[in-house]
Amino acid sequence: MREKLRTANDEIRTVEDQISDIEKRISTDYGPEMRFEPLSRECFTFKSGGEWDYEICPFKDAKQKSSSGGGSTGIGNWQGFERGHTVMMFTNGMSCWNGPMRSLTVTLSCAAEHKVLAVDEPEVCKYAMRFETPVACTKEHAISAQADLQALAPEAHDEL
Repeated sequence: MREKLRTANDEIRTVEDQISDIEKRISTDYGPEMRFEPLSRECFTFKSGGEWDYEICPFKDAKQKSSSGGGSTGIGNWQGFERGHTVMMFTNGMSCWNGPMRSLTVTLSCAAEHKVLAVDEPEVCKYAMRFETPVACTKEHAISAQADLQALAPEAHDEL
């Protein structure tokens, strides 16, 4: 009987965890038409070629990692979007020894592939990242791209 009770309690915990996960996903702002939701299942790395690499996991956290394979430093936890879903904010990272808690501002732009373009530290322990992603593309981007394509396409001529 005790084994059956233990098994039942494990199953209850599993279902409660699933319910909690679903409630969290439902309450999360994934942007218009949930277009940023696919990013919640991925992490993206920027290899600077220097001492540090950077990793963002949208809707989760951001890290600065030693490029030599050492440890990592949390530079922020997911805070949310700003400026109409064009900027991701990560705050309350690890404290700097001589400054504030680390934070990261990620500026999004429309592109065909996911790619971190650059990471800077404009202020002590305040990082800025530029990130291209298809999910940042809007209908306005599509209209503009179509207009550019039409302007570049030569008119078709019938040689008959």
